Amino acid sequence: DRKVFALAMSPGLILLTTLLLLSSRNPFGERRFTLFDDAMISMDYGRTLFKTGSFVWFPGAPRVQGITNPLWALWMGLIHFVGLQDSAAALAVSITGVVLIIAASWVAFTLIRRGLPQVSPWIIAAVTGAIPLSFPTIYWTLRGMEVGLLSLLTLLLIRGMCDQLENHSKQVSVGVWIPMLLGIATRFDFVLLCLIAVLYLTWWSEHQYRFRVITLNGLFIGLCTSSLCLFQKLYWGSWFPNTYHLKMDGATLVERLSRGMSSGVKAIPLAILLVIALLAARGTPRVCRQIVTVSISMFFGMAVYATYIGGDAWEDKMLNRFYSTMLPIIPVVLLLAFQRTNDNRRNLRHVWIGSAIAISLAVSGLIPAVKQYRERDVLFTRTNHYVTETTLSLRDIIEPDSVVATVWAGIPAYYLRSTMLDLLGKNDVRIAHSSPHGSFFPGHNKWDYNYSIGELHPDV
Repeated sequence: DRKVFALAMSPGLILLTTLLLLSSRNPFGERRFTLFDDAMISMDYGRTLFKTGSFVWFPGAPRVQGITNPLWALWMGLIHFVGLQDSAAALAVSITGVVLIIAASWVAFTLIRRGLPQVSPWIIAAVTGAIPLSFPTIYWTLRGMEVGLLSLLTLLLIRGMCDQLENHSKQVSVGVWIPMLLGIATRFDFVLLCLIAVLYLTWWSEHQYRFRVITLNGLFIGLCTSSLCLFQKLYWGSWFPNTYHLKMDGATLVERLSRGMSSGVKAIPLAILLVIALLAARGTPRVCRQIVTVSISMFFGMAVYATYIGGDAWEDKMLNRFYSTMLPIIPVVLLLAFQRTNDNRRNLRHVWIGSAIAISLAVSGLIPAVKQYRERDVLFTRTNHYVTETTLSLRDIIEPDSVVATVWAGIPAYYLRSTMLDLLGKNDVRIAHSSPHGSFFPGHNKWDYNYSIGELHPDV
């Protein structure tokens, strides 16, 4: 199985490597690897932690939690701790993303293998080999966001559930708890997927174990979330990240739902496909039905959450980060949902149909990549290169102790290493709690120039 899987991963590895190399072409200077600006904010926090011992935006910055991914920021800090900097550090983060995508594909392979032991591993490998071709997932992952890690942890959580359910005497499982712990430490909203997992674990467990299953797993989730919130309160002074207040405070539920639904329109075909799969899975073997049901429930749970918070700021060209995290479960669902134990010929036909749909979905997702290749802007990095080179030029002409006010918060803080002021409030508590301006645009419609410029007096 491993040899077959490794061969099936070759096209994905070639694509990922090619995208990384092409995206490093810098029309404004020497070849440089870059990350999405939000990912660079996490890089700032991680580097500052390992450099100064303070988990803040830049050395000497006030304690404000301008990130929502503490564990991922810690990994970025560790990359700097071993001596990598600048372009090399960005490349290391992207390579980490490649490893995470391949690992997620392997877990997806093992899940399908568990439900379809009679199917050729070549078919399963071909379908899971489409995961590294899914452009929204690989885009956000290669650009330094935590999407690949969360995809892997989601699939590990589902596999841990299967392991626990196979051993009927188990009320808890390390294979369930470890993904829960790492997922919540990565992004607080991963708790939603944990709750869905526990509800199904309780429902599918034998009657005499249900109380212990929901109690022990519920207590573990409560311990993880309360510990994270308590740490955030004690260290940064708030129970929730500053970005939560930046996006949610002052935005009405109607505004958030309206934008969230409009941003989720791209996912409607997937939603319809998953509803059909869920209905078809009612007659499948138990293990297939369980994997399909919990996977689809997690997808729709994340969709509801994304709608509730108003979507994401960067989703005009593809699915946003919340949907992209769930895309690797699609091949698993499509292959397992249509199986019947009493008709091998029909099963094989369904396997081929599911394979064709899964691979077609992945390949069709590459359309934005092809378009950007023609425009010589693979992974949308041209603007990042421009901002990076501008920042480096700025560093050469300003005094080292200058105070710099910025809209782009990640790249300028990383390369200038000056005292920074965040004009859009991701790292500024006062702006994050202020009233929004204009139509709802998550994290980007709050500012107060009378305060940021008139009172704080930046030099640049």
